[in-house]
Amino acid sequence: MRRVSIAGILAGGVVDVAASIFCGSFMVLIVTHNFQTAHTSAGSSWPIALTLLLNGLACSILGGFVAAVLARHDELLNAGLSSCLCVAIGIWVILTGREPQPLWGQILLLAASPACAVVGGYIRLRSNQRRSSMS
Repeated sequence: MRRVSIAGILAGGVVDVAASIFCGSFMVLIVTHNFQTAHTSAGSSWPIALTLLLNGLACSILGGFVAAVLARHDELLNAGLSSCLCVAIGIWVILTGREPQPLWGQILLLAASPACAVVGGYIRLRSNQRRSSMS
């Protein structure tokens, strides 16, 4: 169990979810203003749905990066595990039926979150390797 950094995983997960909520809300305001879709839901407006999708994936990358930075070892493992909170919330949303998106899309997003988190860990791993090779 020494390979797993609980602090890194928890911090990465919180960063992922908090950044998704904060940035997503801000971005939806911009999109609704620019596309004049203020009276449509995310399920019926492709600009809003696309904005939320890209925001969520980018925030998963950020959460994975944060987890890898704090873990300082096994970056890819800890980054991938940082998406557990996001995946748990996604499963809860599917089970409660609170999301207007089709089920296949929700399942794809559940798989994409850990993949994006690992990308964040990979970015951190590569930056460490580049820094050590320059020394």
